[in-house]
Amino acid sequence: MKERKIKEKKVRKKINKKKLFINLAIYWAIGTIVTVVALYLVERYVISLSGADVNENKKENKEKGVKTINISKNAKDIQYSYDNKYYTYLFDSKVYIGSIESGEIIDTIEESNPICYFDLLYDKNLILYFTKTDNGTSATLKLTTYDIGTKRKIEYNTFTVKNFSRIKNMDMSPVINMIYINVEQKTGNSTNNIIYKINLFNTMSQIKSGLIVDRMIMLQQTDRVYYEDSNSNIYYSNSKLGIFKEKVNMIGIDTEDILYFISQDNSKVYKVKNNKITDTIELKDKDVKSTYYNNERVFVIYSDYVIEVSSDKPLESVGKIPNNVSFEAIKSDKMYVRVDDDTIKQITLDLKDIEYDSQDIVDGQEKTTNNTTNNTKKTEQPKEEKKEEKKEETYKVPNVVGSAYSSQIDGFTLQKNIVDSEKPAGTIVSQSPAAGSHSTNKVIYVNVSSGS
Repeated sequence: MKERKIKEKKVRKKINKKKLFINLAIYWAIGTIVTVVALYLVERYVISLSGADVNENKKENKEKGVKTINISKNAKDIQYSYDNKYYTYLFDSKVYIGSIESGEIIDTIEESNPICYFDLLYDKNLILYFTKTDNGTSATLKLTTYDIGTKRKIEYNTFTVKNFSRIKNMDMSPVINMIYINVEQKTGNSTNNIIYKINLFNTMSQIKSGLIVDRMIMLQQTDRVYYEDSNSNIYYSNSKLGIFKEKVNMIGIDTEDILYFISQDNSKVYKVKNNKITDTIELKDKDVKSTYYNNERVFVIYSDYVIEVSSDKPLESVGKIPNNVSFEAIKSDKMYVRVDDDTIKQITLDLKDIEYDSQDIVDGQEKTTNNTTNNTKKTEQPKEEKKEEKKEETYKVPNVVGSAYSSQIDGFTLQKNIVDSEKPAGTIVSQSPAAGSHSTNKVIYVNVSSGS
């Protein structure tokens, strides 16, 4: 009997020990879970106070080739250089130039008169900008170029526009030296757009007036401009383009001077060369958000991906667009998307090589280079940058007298031309009625003064 009781006591002790260990294990597990959760919540709270996001930072670190640029919320007309070295924008009548690599502002263009418009060329790091001087109901506009690398500034012509409101857009060709600008005029409640053609070294002329021009694209190899009015009518120079059987919108141009148009139901993209439709691309996805071109390639933008309609495979995706961002631009094989009001990301796209010829100016000498745009690493070694700071230089275009043979000034080729330097600025040297309108085309002589 006693032995039996002793055995029962031993069994109870073993059971109690097991229960103790089980209870301890349960308490330890609960304590560990509570501690981990508490530490996580504290970490999230501290991070939220600092305005950072650990998960986002981890994602960014994992994303190869992604760069982030912080830009002022008030920046206007953000543009990116063809080689993805610089970003530029207009703010407070000044042009700011930033380094994409460092994200820092490295230069600022400021004039005594406000800068009202600027454009960064698509094939070189040269900025064209206009300053404005108000003269009652009119404004005098002056064209200046600025080379980002050399900091050299060259002042060109000035011209006066009555009832000037703003420059809506500009297009230019460094190949044929022509600039087209779309200027908005306002008189009371009346609004008018005028397209001007400017030859940097000789004349300017009024191409079209009496329309509201929404889009304008000029050819790069030939002196011809195409534009679209507010009623989606397409014009070239002074004539209407009547080759489409449906309403279309003009969306871009490529390296071969082929123009691209998209039907308004987003079902087709038309390719046009010499005012003839050369190809029609049937789009599988009609949910188009926007379009974009950079004078080399033409893209159709969807909510989460991009296609290049100027490529051999126009319906293939060349890149994905992350969630909760808005598309900005594409330069070379890099896409820029806006994350929020003051943050832009650079993302690498899957684009095939494209070759084109461009002219660069190195120490005043013309150099022709064969550029290849791709998403592969460059094999040539980068040149060491000079540490000495470059000083800003300002030049004025000298008087052009008699026969002006081929020469070059900051990327603009001056073709052989006869210029009469005796005529005062503003003299009408030729005049012809504009076809289909009551306005008159005037070719106005512009005197280009020499530097003092």
